[in-house]
Amino acid sequence: MTTSPHLVRIETQDLRQATPGRPSRPIHGDTTYLTLESFSAQHGQLSSGVWEATPGRPSRPIHGDTTYLTLESFSAQHGQLSSGVWEATAGAFRSHCTGYVEFCHIVEGSCRVVDTDGTSHSFAAGDSFVLPEGFAGHWEVDERVKKVFLIARTTG
Repeated sequence: MTTSPHLVRIETQDLRQATPGRPSRPIHGDTTYLTLESFSAQHGQLSSGVWEATPGRPSRPIHGDTTYLTLESFSAQHGQLSSGVWEATAGAFRSHCTGYVEFCHIVEGSCRVVDTDGTSHSFAAGDSFVLPEGFAGHWEVDERVKKVFLIARTTG
């Protein structure tokens, strides 16, 4: 039996190691940012026009009547890199990251992500983690959770 890779939690204290920066072409204001690891998304573009969230339901539910909304707001590298906002209602559902790596940052609510070995990882607003390629497990949402995500596809 092969084991799936475990998710990587990004602790708040890790941000102390981040590199501060400023936009190279500021429009106005005194914007600053922190970078844990930089990357370049050449030829990326923000979705234009009115953004509309796509409703859905988990394809592998465990229990509950979970619904979710996904709003993809950025795509680059011919769809190999994308980001947006996702939110889900209460329930439990299976997750398997085949063909992609996903960075998640919880902005509202809370959830648990459970590895196939039963290890439970609790996350709440302000927490960040990475679901690596091949991760298998399930999500448990008691009431509602909202995350910002960045997905990098590992297959063409």
